[in-house]
Amino acid sequence: MMGGELREGFHLRDRPQIRFKAACKRLMNAADIDFNTWEYCADNRQLWSHCHWVMNETGTTRNAQLADERERRAKAKAASVKH
Repeated sequence: MMGGELREGFHLRDRPQIRFKAACKRLMNAADIDFNTWEYCADNRQLWSHCHWVMNETGTTRNAQLADERERRAKAKAASVKH
């Protein structure tokens, strides 16, 4: 570390940033796409179109689950504040 870096910058407190390759692998695993053979799927336009559809559905479902969880937590917090 160079002298003075922490005084001038900032330190990330959460987990480290995910590499692009790791993020791609995570998305492909969520859509049941084999990371080692995805190029074959991409060559087959119809199959790749289906893969994109599955990935979009997976993301939509995950976002809905996260929104429901946030709403549930907010309601629980509001209920605890009232009492």
